[in-house]
Amino acid sequence: MNVKPQPIPRHHHPLQETPASSHIVEIKTEIRDEQAVRAACTRLQLTAPEHKTVRLFNATAKGLCVQLPGWQYPVVANLQAGQLQYDNYNGHWGEQSRLNQFLQAYAVEKARIEARKSAHQEAVYICDSCGEEIVVPVDISAGAHQDYVEDCPVCCHPMTLHVEIGDDGEAHVEGEHE
Repeated sequence: MNVKPQPIPRHHHPLQETPASSHIVEIKTEIRDEQAVRAACTRLQLTAPEHKTVRLFNATAKGLCVQLPGWQYPVVANLQAGQLQYDNYNGHWGEQSRLNQFLQAYAVEKARIEARKSAHQEAVYICDSCGEEIVVPVDISAGAHQDYVEDCPVCCHPMTLHVEIGDDGEAHVEGEHE
């Protein structure tokens, strides 16, 4: 971005007149992970995506198809190219907000998958002393059963944390007074 500063005339105070500026950010999400697509569909309570060839309004698309609520045609993910194909006729055949929700859910699920691969995860427990919900990092590479003592970051009481890593790779934490 090339931004040229605007000179401020001598007879104006800088806070009286501010030149307009715009910062446009464009975020493009590449859809390449089938597991994350499936998890996003589950998160949004959508029907399971299917690999197939479908007809959009004036084209044919092949890939992992996701049917969004209220959309006339499915969204088709070409996982190799990382691109989505869809036709919502500028919102007339499906609300853009539904696609945005799906893309956000995909990003969350993809981040979770990557976090599991790198052995990083978070879990939540309720402090017995102050009743606050506490988020703690969990190192899943340390084993399926972990016990350690940590002070509550809210009330500073020592808590014994019992961590269990389920078969699904999710961490579950219970805390009790030390």
